[in-house]
Amino acid sequence: MSSTMTFQAYLYAADGRHFDCTLDQVAAAMHATAGMFFEWDGSFGWSGGADGWQITGTVYDNGNAVQYVDLHGRIERATGRQLMRDRLADLFSMLIQPPEDASDSKSIQGVGVQTTKGSVLTRFQEEISIMRLPDQQWQDLQALERELLG
Repeated sequence: MSSTMTFQAYLYAADGRHFDCTLDQVAAAMHATAGMFFEWDGSFGWSGGADGWQITGTVYDNGNAVQYVDLHGRIERATGRQLMRDRLADLFSMLIQPPEDASDSKSIQGVGVQTTKGSVLTRFQEEISIMRLPDQQWQDLQALERELLG
């Protein structure tokens, strides 16, 4: 089986509304995260380099709250699969529990759950809905995690 995997998805708040955070809060968390690049147009990138994973996307807001995230992921090496899953968990945490302000931000690189057993992403099932593209099909986080880990 090939270790290369790509995906695109929209992330929404599970309640069908908006995320309970502002672009400023998400930006503060992203700026404080080692290896993550954020631009004020909402675009971001995060790469594992030699580990073979990359996350890019755009955070969309309405001036008051984050509405959704257009997310793209790519895994080049089998060793990047678990790291991708862990970094997605970190990204989901930024949307669910962002810092109140930039002074509260701490680098979260490496904070993602580092276990190889059990589900890491499904802990966000109550807060995040994911629509896979281009098929526009809803996917639960457990199925995404199984796909990531191959």
